[in-house]
Amino acid sequence: MTATPDLDHLLRELLDSREDLPALARKLGWSLADLSGWISDPGHAGAVRGLCCLADAKARLRLGVYRQFAVDHLAQQAFGEPGEDGTPRSDETRRRAAVELLKARLDWADDAPRHDPAAEAGAWQDAFDRLAQAQARAAEAAAPPDAPSNPGPPHG
Repeated sequence: MTATPDLDHLLRELLDSREDLPALARKLGWSLADLSGWISDPGHAGAVRGLCCLADAKARLRLGVYRQFAVDHLAQQAFGEPGEDGTPRSDETRRRAAVELLKARLDWADDAPRHDPAAEAGAWQDAFDRLAQAQARAAEAAAPPDAPSNPGPPHG
């Protein structure tokens, strides 16, 4: 393996490259195993996940912008002036455009993560309960066989 490129350089290579992974590894002077080892580092994997999240957000934003263009075009078809060639739009064209506008859904809000404090608190409580049970089992397993299971408070 050659010298490790800095994180930013490698992330740029991943984003900009149209090459497959073996070709990218060769370009970096690495083997596929080296590249695989690099991504197994939690910091590197987190950086890649962050870029994936940003790329998805950027794509959604662009999709939203183009969707607005499509809605504007449909509205023009349904309610606007005659076509570019000056001929009036047929009633069927207007009807179809209006139907498409009525069917359009802005479902981006459906994809938003839901914050449920009660569920989160329950999940944390379950995790703490399992941890306490595991600690109790470990303490029982480590106790000498003749020791009482619950010695109680010390006598003094």
